[in-house]
Amino acid sequence: MIIKNFLSLLFIINLSSAVGAWENSFATLNRDDIGQLLNNKYAYREDVKYKKGLELMPSDSDLSNDLYKSVNDYDPDLCVELLYVVNKPDVPEDEIMLYLLNKIRSFNEMEGLTYYSDVRMKDMVLIKKNYFVDDKNRRIKDPVADKLPGFEESVYYQDESTFGGNYYNLITRTNSDTIWLQMENRGDLNIFLFFNAIEKKGQRINFFIKNSSDKILIYALSEIKKEPEVKEVFGIPVIIGAAFKKRMDVILSWYIGAISE
Repeated sequence: MIIKNFLSLLFIINLSSAVGAWENSFATLNRDDIGQLLNNKYAYREDVKYKKGLELMPSDSDLSNDLYKSVNDYDPDLCVELLYVVNKPDVPEDEIMLYLLNKIRSFNEMEGLTYYSDVRMKDMVLIKKNYFVDDKNRRIKDPVADKLPGFEESVYYQDESTFGGNYYNLITRTNSDTIWLQMENRGDLNIFLFFNAIEKKGQRINFFIKNSSDKILIYALSEIKKEPEVKEVFGIPVIIGAAFKKRMDVILSWYIGAISE
């Protein structure tokens, strides 16, 4: 028992010495979360009831309260959280925020991203098409900012494996150390074209990117306004939280690679 307690204490000491200033952005990370993050993996919460708290959201940004208020006003049935902690890119500190913003809005570069399908047991294309559109829904180039916009609204089109082709609203919010993208479906989201899974404006994805003093914190939050009644299509289970977790993980894994180049 003494040896076991000693080893547990030693593990905690080593874990504490390994974390950095970024941990101060959180009040509720547990030992398993920190272990995952230090091993270049993500911390994850599924089936989150936001009224009990969002455990993985960075809390020390000026935009943190705005994000939580937005979730509270939206009042989703279900949330899914992902958190990554990554090294800063090799970019001058005064250029990091613009660099992070322009990379995360490189939507065209996400075309062709793949995931492993447990059902089909092979790699599948997740995002077939992904691009910004003008007010007549014509394809336009990805925006390239030369200064932080503060607040900006745009629309993009995405054709992906779960819901097919749809238009989405995108709101970009920024301040001196945080980028917050919020995406929301403009129309109903259907599975296999005919089976309605999510109503218009019934789902939002948030990417919340914080430039900490020693790391980049990347937080993803999916909000499902109302859990879909469709539970199975052609014998395939419809697990909506898992579908959005997959989408967020694929996109952010690509993003982490992109900012590390």
